[in-house]
Amino acid sequence: MKPQKNESGWATIDDAAKYLSVHRETIMEWMKNGLEYYHLPQNQVRIKYTDIDKFMIRFKKIPKKRIDINSEVLDKQENLKKAVENVKRKLSSLPPEKIAPEIKQEKTTGVLAVVNQKTQKKYFVPKSSLVGKEHGKIRDQETGEILVFSTKTGDIILRYGKKRN
Repeated sequence: MKPQKNESGWATIDDAAKYLSVHRETIMEWMKNGLEYYHLPQNQVRIKYTDIDKFMIRFKKIPKKRIDINSEVLDKQENLKKAVENVKRKLSSLPPEKIAPEIKQEKTTGVLAVVNQKTQKKYFVPKSSLVGKEHGKIRDQETGEILVFSTKTGDIILRYGKKRN
């Protein structure tokens, strides 16, 4: 139980410390940080109890809101992590053709062959890098062209950018 306010409505530093159950040094620190106080002759300090109450209401609300927000964010982050783990677990149990049916998976190679008809050069692109994409890009090492190809068939759709000399 808190000590009672005195009848005058004013507290010394020690009275305020007892009233709030804190050390007198804490009261002096709070005075530096916005707790209103008054100087009297002979180096005496007085603080209104109403100012103490106002300061404590303002002082207590800020940290409480921060704690609530942080714990709410942490809860949401934890739930999100759990959801991601569940999705990863479910995806890992599915065969690759169920995950990306547009890419024909070759169980032996796992690559898509792209052939530049101009040079007859073959490029092998790992299918894992094509998951979820309709088109891929590679640079022909002989001509310097960028070849845009279909990830479904490996057919070249577009060529651009000649090699600079």
